[in-house]
Amino acid sequence: MKNSRTILVFFVLCGITSAAFASPFDTMLAKLEKALALLNAADAPTAYVIFTTLEISDGGKKTLQTTEVRERVTLTPGQAVRRETLSRKSVGETTDATSGASRKSKDGGSASSWSVVFPVGKDRPLFRFGPERKDGSLIAVDFAPAASAAAADGLTRGTLIWDPVTELPSRLDAVPVRNPPFTSGLSFSFTFTSEGGYSYPASVSFSAEGGFLFFRRRIQSVSKITEFSRKP
Repeated sequence: MKNSRTILVFFVLCGITSAAFASPFDTMLAKLEKALALLNAADAPTAYVIFTTLEISDGGKKTLQTTEVRERVTLTPGQAVRRETLSRKSVGETTDATSGASRKSKDGGSASSWSVVFPVGKDRPLFRFGPERKDGSLIAVDFAPAASAAAADGLTRGTLIWDPVTELPSRLDAVPVRNPPFTSGLSFSFTFTSEGGYSYPASVSFSAEGGFLFFRRRIQSVSKITEFSRKP
């Protein structure tokens, strides 16, 4: 019995030591991973309303179509995302000028199978972080793919801004190191807020430009999340 108690105390102490050694930056990255995941899944019942404005132009100054969509999103662990359209308005018309994106590129890749990789969770070892610098009361740090992972599809580089006091992410700006097929420019921007110490994206901006042959399109999307609720 004495040996059993000694082993138990040893494991408890190891757990406390591991938790104590988790750096504020590591804690923030874990919270960032959960916040980004909320666009598709959650570890607890979660709901919010997302309002998205999508603008498609000809790559110049001419706006071809503007669409506004307001949806209620419900996330339940282990279940598919449920989306309820609350309102939708579209002005203008456009043809599928990015039809080339459905074609395969010379190296066999396609835009439909291309995904974005950020420096969180299991993908964190694929990245390296630069030195931290002050951004007012916040901290900014640049990130880029590690040398050993630089050729992988979907890897990004950019800047992460976070609060060292709350250990919560504030902003994430990123661009892919290599654009997907038939895309000449792509960028992402996230701003985060918190509810009861739990971080979630307050806004998500996305910009893309590209096309196939003489067809060119520029897409700009801005989404804002409101009425966020989570049941632990």
